[in-house]
Amino acid sequence: MHAATLARQVRLKSENPEAAIQIWHTDLVTGGVTPFVISPESSYLGNLGSLKIIWDEGFHKKVRQLRAKGLPNETGGILLGYFDLKLRNVYVVDALPAPPDSQGDQTGFTRGVEGLQTALKKAEERTAGIVSYIGEWHSHPKNSSSSPSAADIYLLAHLARTLQDDGLPAVMLIVGENDERWIVGKAAVE
Repeated sequence: MHAATLARQVRLKSENPEAAIQIWHTDLVTGGVTPFVISPESSYLGNLGSLKIIWDEGFHKKVRQLRAKGLPNETGGILLGYFDLKLRNVYVVDALPAPPDSQGDQTGFTRGVEGLQTALKKAEERTAGIVSYIGEWHSHPKNSSSSPSAADIYLLAHLARTLQDDGLPAVMLIVGENDERWIVGKAAVE
């Protein structure tokens, strides 16, 4: 049934130049098929040394809104996504908001942990283990750029050492007043 739906929809959608995302769900009792339409967002591509990082406009809007909501204080959370190390790509899927036990003021942010394990587990279950933790994000206060502070560099080095055991780099996003900065960290091999 879904093969026939997909075949027809591919023909119809291919006649239209816009991108499309659609998911069909079958009601097992009635046999009815319900379509779920997702509006695709424009994507961005950035270079982080030998890695490429890919995110979309929806993600960009979300971190901007989270920063605005947190002002005048700094805020942050974790980044969800996945790595394709063969192609050297990092795909950023979501930024979770600050957990309730986080602490932020106009000079810094310390991310809490309340509810993070549950949120992370839910993301992993919904994506068959593909989407997971890839790093941290945080904002800087009004009139501040996204330039990393000494504390940011220290945190990135710590994250890199932690993720090194899985063979992964650490990703950090800093959201400033008018810009965003992606940073990748790899642990030094001794």
